[in-house]
Amino acid sequence: MREERPALGSYFKMHPDSFWEVLHRSVQARPGEILTRPDLRPAAVLVPFFEKEGVPFLLLTRRSEGVQRHQGEIAFPGGCREQSDADLFETALRECREEIGLHPEAVTLIGRLDDHETVTGFSVTPFVSRISYPCSFQLDRQEVTDLIEVPFFFFMNPDHCRERTILFRGKSRTIRSFLYAGNDIWGATAEMTHRLVLRMEEVVGAQREGRA
Repeated sequence: MREERPALGSYFKMHPDSFWEVLHRSVQARPGEILTRPDLRPAAVLVPFFEKEGVPFLLLTRRSEGVQRHQGEIAFPGGCREQSDADLFETALRECREEIGLHPEAVTLIGRLDDHETVTGFSVTPFVSRISYPCSFQLDRQEVTDLIEVPFFFFMNPDHCRERTILFRGKSRTIRSFLYAGNDIWGATAEMTHRLVLRMEEVVGAQREGRA
């Protein structure tokens, strides 16, 4: 049976101007959980929001078939931390500039979410941000083949979130996924997005109950 959850879509239809406020409050409600395990390699991604024709969108990338990991998958822009990076947010900004030509001046940080442990041994720190739009992107085709714009309301609909079982290194794993316009968004990207939706549901639920 589907778990009863606040209907974010209907809430924002009644309060169309409240999205960015709710997003900010959801991200900043509590500090992102930090994973400090030495066996995990640190990485960071940008969770880039923008507004187009009054609608909030998420920007995703399709990784090329020539990258070392996650070939052809849909992901947030980002990558591994390098020694020259001052912190993980700088990692995310550097990777975004290298992958899609997004300049740091076009990025406004909202906050960080919980670190996410991947099955490939990384601790990924997601930084929720708002980026300028329109923006002149320049893709590094060796790393990214395409940009995918997804209206965030799509992720808010529980019917669009599905679970499926895959075989990874000889073991069955249950993963979360979203299918948008033929694009299969799954794994860490889907999980981090889902966690953000849950945070927003908490804030909206508290407002409806008069607790916030």
